[in-house]
Amino acid sequence: MPDVFLSYAREDRERARVLAHALESDGWSVWWDRKMVAGETFDETIERQLATANSVVVLWSEHSISSEWVRNEASAASERDVLVPVLLDDVKQPLEFRHRHAADLTHWAGDPGDGEFLGLVAGIAAKTGRRTRQHRTPPVERMRQRIRPLPALAVLTIASVGGYGMWILTRTGAASVDDLDVDRLAVVNASPSEGHDIDNPSTLGLGTIQKISLEPRQEYYVRLSESAESLKVVLDMKRADSRHSNLQSRLSVLNRDGTVAEDSLINFNEIDTGARMTASWSARQAAVIGFKLLNGNTPADFWLSVRQEPAPQFVPFFGTVVPLPIKLGEDASGLLGPDEDAYYITSLGQGDYQIVVDFANAERRNTNIQGSVALLDGDGGNYREIVQFNELDVSYRKIGTFLMRNDGPVILNVQNNHDTVRYTVKLARIGSERSDVKPTSR
Repeated sequence: MPDVFLSYAREDRERARVLAHALESDGWSVWWDRKMVAGETFDETIERQLATANSVVVLWSEHSISSEWVRNEASAASERDVLVPVLLDDVKQPLEFRHRHAADLTHWAGDPGDGEFLGLVAGIAAKTGRRTRQHRTPPVERMRQRIRPLPALAVLTIASVGGYGMWILTRTGAASVDDLDVDRLAVVNASPSEGHDIDNPSTLGLGTIQKISLEPRQEYYVRLSESAESLKVVLDMKRADSRHSNLQSRLSVLNRDGTVAEDSLINFNEIDTGARMTASWSARQAAVIGFKLLNGNTPADFWLSVRQEPAPQFVPFFGTVVPLPIKLGEDASGLLGPDEDAYYITSLGQGDYQIVVDFANAERRNTNIQGSVALLDGDGGNYREIVQFNELDVSYRKIGTFLMRNDGPVILNVQNNHDTVRYTVKLARIGSERSDVKPTSR
């Protein structure tokens, strides 16, 4: 259950986001409707979170005082005596709630040391039974105190997926990254004067990666530079704001005249910051074909590559990111900031495997730990979540298991969705190198 359920009018979404981030930075777990997962029922999810939250922070504004949704959520919170009201604008609370003191954030500019913000935090602490933090060391100084530099020879620092930040990896005994068969394709930016009209498509050469930036609901048309019969298509998508949220888009195959040969060859509908989809496509005979890329409801960047089958070599994620090798029984550890990823690759035989994953808040704070470890095919497609974290703790361990039905390469995607964490992952084959740790420990 969350510490805080945030109730607000949709017109105040940006101000709600700023407040949610400030509360999370202070150590509270916050739920608001921006955290809904695709496929969840809206009404049922809100009702469940509202009924279990330890406190309900209601943001009263010029918009919310006339919102039936917000009034109903405030009433439900008042009945449970978990209501913590906040004024975003200079308005009067609805009559039935005026006997409660509201934190005045009408002039708040995001300062975590502001007296009214500390008053809000104290109100949340009173409802949750947890102590408020009256004095905190500035974030940069805390990081300097808590995180010591690693020996230079033990550290490899590389750009993380899609430019989300930097991550640090420590490894021992791993094979060289040069052992991975990587197809280092040239990345070509999409033409600004082509591609936005079905009769004026951009040209895509086989064996290149075209980077395409699209606005919400914008289309882009591409035509191959040569005829092909059997193709491997790789498409990466990343939100332009690098936030962990919904990714939506569709890639269709077009005949040379622009008519649809196959609708929705690739569909994105993921909750993530960035993701990859792969597909194979074959024609009865070699022909020049094209593609239509339709973006969803948020600005996003795409990396599209098309190669002749067979295409066994690995295409770097987002044009540049290559997974690092990991061996059975080997620890891989590192540091991930919010919405950052790390990728590892290994080759496994048929059988059952387990993965042991430790996530720890980098500042040793008792806060929300959110993240996951997923299994991908050797080409980076077919995302399957193995372990998921959504815990309130300083550190947490989880173990997941999976079955390999065929011999071959697999990729591990380690993802952090909240405050900076240190992580460690370890793969073992069940029955030969199985860990003796218990399934879940703190």
